[in-house]
Amino acid sequence: MPKSEPTRSRNPNGTRKSFSAEAPNRSKPAMYWENVPSDDLAELVQKLCDNGFGLVLGRTSDGGALSITVLDGEQRIREYSASVDALRAFSAWCDTALGN
Repeated sequence: MPKSEPTRSRNPNGTRKSFSAEAPNRSKPAMYWENVPSDDLAELVQKLCDNGFGLVLGRTSDGGALSITVLDGEQRIREYSASVDALRAFSAWCDTALGN
């Protein structure tokens, strides 16, 4: 069976407004993976992968947060951490969700 093309449709809630070129820059600080202590990152990767989950790591397009996607079969759990503390809180939530 041939793969179908994506279907394009109008937003039923109205037209999306665009930001003007004169919009001020956001002052949100950038977050980089290099800001995360390697022990914290290794612990998160190990606990998830050792329990059979897939893991996708990235950064948001605006650079304001780290993007973490946990793959669990058909389920996707997405987290956007804008600080090391937020990443640690997500790691603690994973411990609770895994029953640790």
